Amino acid sequence: MKIKQVIQAVLMAGIFFLYTAIAWASPSLETIDGAMSDSEWSGHQAVGYGNSHGEAYDVEKLGLYINENMLYFGIQTDFHLDGGWASTENKYRYDEYGIKQKKNNSHVDPGDFAFDFNGDGTYEAGIDFQISDGNVFFTFFKMDTPGNWVNPVDHLQNSPYTAFLENYKTSQKSGTGNGEFEAVISYFDDNDRSPGDVLEAAINLDTLSGELNQLFQGSNKTLNLYWTMECGNDALLVSESYSYTPGSQVPEPTTLLLVGIGLLGLGALKRKK
Repeated sequence: MKIKQVIQAVLMAGIFFLYTAIAWASPSLETIDGAMSDSEWSGHQAVGYGNSHGEAYDVEKLGLYINENMLYFGIQTDFHLDGGWASTENKYRYDEYGIKQKKNNSHVDPGDFAFDFNGDGTYEAGIDFQISDGNVFFTFFKMDTPGNWVNPVDHLQNSPYTAFLENYKTSQKSGTGNGEFEAVISYFDDNDRSPGDVLEAAINLDTLSGELNQLFQGSNKTLNLYWTMECGNDALLVSESYSYTPGSQVPEPTTLLLVGIGLLGLGALKRKK
């Protein structure tokens, strides 16, 4: 086979591999865009009942993926993440900060993201999120007592719902300031519920401090991510197997392959000259 044909074959193989990787890629920093496509999250998501049906209280997708030092997660839900739903029920409710609301003057709040590191159904940590003017802010926290969550009002089997802020002491906020952890967050607010509100995020685990970082450390671990809302109408859980050692980030396989293809092509050209 001539050198030119070899180069063409290698380049075609590289293009095919790259196309396949893009078509069925795992989440990455480039894909945190507020759209949970199946090509992005396939194999790393749980799909709930009523997916894309526009049901007001359904959580449709929950995604979880850990690659090296990056934690990726996302949610697609017809439940409004930026304030929940107004409630007309004649009962007292507590908002997610533990404040008692007046009758007929309350909201059904979205819950927090709950993390189970032991696979035993108790949740050792979570992410509380706030959305203001389209901007999303995270507080990553470790529970003082695992599983110490506030249950949904109506359906207790969908516990947990949220963790009151005063229930935990070890916490860290997202941002660029001193002592804050790095996070890339994208939020799509869909008032028409088609496909629904979408929140995607990537967190640099190396920037989590102390006890929060230690929760993730280890080899061949399984992490459960759980989400529900105050009314308890729907819930979803997704699991991910992973290994994580702080500071162990390496180049992605696709990058290494493309570099190898490029070097091979250059070497062939030199031999031709």
